[in-house]
Amino acid sequence: TSGCVLVAKTKESMSHYSQMFASREGIQKSYVAIVFGVPKLVNDSASKSDNVVHIEGKEFSTVDYPIEGKDAVTLWRTVAAYLSDQWGTISLVHLMPKTGVIINYAGTCATA
Repeated sequence: TSGCVLVAKTKESMSHYSQMFASREGIQKSYVAIVFGVPKLVNDSASKSDNVVHIEGKEFSTVDYPIEGKDAVTLWRTVAAYLSDQWGTISLVHLMPKTGVIINYAGTCATA
């Protein structure tokens, strides 16, 4: 994975941003993944993946499925799908975690 680095100039701003990340207030983490195939909704009682959320005019599906015993709620949408001569169908997926841990994204892609 990669991302941006936030550098605080003062201890006060470091504390403020640390609290924002911890509470997720004012901060939205967002990831992009390349996956094999085209993710589809899993409509069984265990995954509750049939929820749809609209954010800035885009439709996101919700995966609410515990992974390794920990809550993992992620909004996701397929941005594009491509046919590759080497890999078959691959998709670009946008993931926005709401709860969970780093394994959230792999688990989301596996359940979607």
